[in-house]
Amino acid sequence: MTTAPSPPRTSGGFVPQGRFRPGPPTPAAADRLPRVRRQRRPALAATGALLVVLCGVATTALTLSGDDRLPVLALARDVQAGQVLTPEDLRVAQLAGSGLQALSADGAAAVVGQTVTASLPAGTLLNDSMLSRAPLPGSGLQLVAVAVKPGGAPAEAAPGRDVSLVRVVTTADPQAAAGPQVLVGKARVVSLRTETANGLLVVTVQVPNASAVAVAQASAAGAVAVTLLPVTP
Repeated sequence: MTTAPSPPRTSGGFVPQGRFRPGPPTPAAADRLPRVRRQRRPALAATGALLVVLCGVATTALTLSGDDRLPVLALARDVQAGQVLTPEDLRVAQLAGSGLQALSADGAAAVVGQTVTASLPAGTLLNDSMLSRAPLPGSGLQLVAVAVKPGGAPAEAAPGRDVSLVRVVTTADPQAAAGPQVLVGKARVVSLRTETANGLLVVTVQVPNASAVAVAQASAAGAVAVTLLPVTP
């Protein structure tokens, strides 16, 4: 008795003779991808680092070139209205930015001997509006101390600024029936101080001779208000 040969055995079991099929690939073989070795480029890395350094240097150079500073005149100490400036009153400051006005440090010799038109603290940058070649008060002008009630003057009013003086209506004013009126259209503030006893703001202003009496009378009646004028070049 003749025995037939056994069909080929595979990983998947018995299959019909003459139709052999391989089994599915193992997971390790299916997931394995060829490795690509990354090439190192030292020259390219060095070039990138150099570009970063150069960009930093360029940024610094632009910042420094835009930071222009000008030597200007400032007060080295506090000065009072009417004081004549001496070389010891002045120092040189460095001005940076725009929108500020100040006298150049080159003109210090011309500033010495001029009169300060307002009481100013140390560090103030000087400009033409703060100085006068004539003694204070100037010709045809008088200094008048005006008492202003709290809230009767803008907080921005300061020595050297120009203001208007207005007579307002109060019950204590014998001229209240006349209604509000402008006493002085433009007066230069010389100094300010606040009275601790009553809280009144005392504003010393330079006014024309013709207006001095009317301003003093309105101040005594507590009928003066101050308005701030814009800064003029």
